[in-house]
Amino acid sequence: MFHRQIVLSTCQSYKIFSEDDSRHKKKVYLCTMSNAEIITSFSKNLFWDVDPGTIDLDSNSRYIIQRVLEYGRYNDWKLILSYYGLQTISDTATSLRSLDPKAVSFISAITNIPKEQFRCYILRQSSQRHWNF
Repeated sequence: MFHRQIVLSTCQSYKIFSEDDSRHKKKVYLCTMSNAEIITSFSKNLFWDVDPGTIDLDSNSRYIIQRVLEYGRYNDWKLILSYYGLQTISDTATSLRSLDPKAVSFISAITNIPKEQFRCYILRQSSQRHWNF
């Protein structure tokens, strides 16, 4: 099996599977990557409605985490997990006003946090619909 590696430092790393060819893996070290390099490592479908160059990983963390949980692929999940950590992701996810039910189930299973502690789950339960089909 062929491995492409980018060795930049001794920081924590993770593997990204290329969308073009999943046989090739590359190891990425986040601590030396710039904001733009990390943003371009995400799947192209995540930020289709905004200019990726204007996204900041720190100030737009809620937006990035929500997009990855709802529309991201496994590589995107590994990327935010490496950058933010599970505690930050779970704290952010529990405070989001809206989140897809599948994403809530996923993050609830990963973090062992009951769904009832998610703000989006509580708001969804309390909102009444006009017609109940």
